[in-house]
Amino acid sequence: MTNEIQEGSGVIQNIKDFITGRPTEMYPPQIRKFIQQHGNSQIGNVMVCRKPIQGAIQSLMNIVSLGDLNKKMKAANIDKLRHLYVILRVNGKDYMFEKDEVIKVQPYQARSGQETLPLGQPKNNKTVAELFNDLIKQDPNINI
Repeated sequence: MTNEIQEGSGVIQNIKDFITGRPTEMYPPQIRKFIQQHGNSQIGNVMVCRKPIQGAIQSLMNIVSLGDLNKKMKAANIDKLRHLYVILRVNGKDYMFEKDEVIKVQPYQARSGQETLPLGQPKNNKTVAELFNDLIKQDPNINI
């Protein structure tokens, strides 16, 4: 096993990248591969979806938080917790993007109980690469 020590301009570039935001290489491997395959493709359609979190899971979360979850939900006028995800149409095929621990992508398959909000085609003809570049600029901690 060798210990590689980074020297010179590589260290400087890493510091600049940290300050200015994560480079696209910081996305999870699955997303990097998707960007590599579809980066120049236009996004044809966007749909936002949500699915209510099961009551038992929400109750467990409230117990673990010692009742704080329900208090905060009531204060914010929220009736149920929901899992959100986005469907993008790229090259005529729909892909589901969601974030749990990290951002994931998979071919879209409707989920039972999901609620959808079709947004249509982006007005500014954004490519997949442009979208992910914009996301990382808006929230450098998107993968944390």
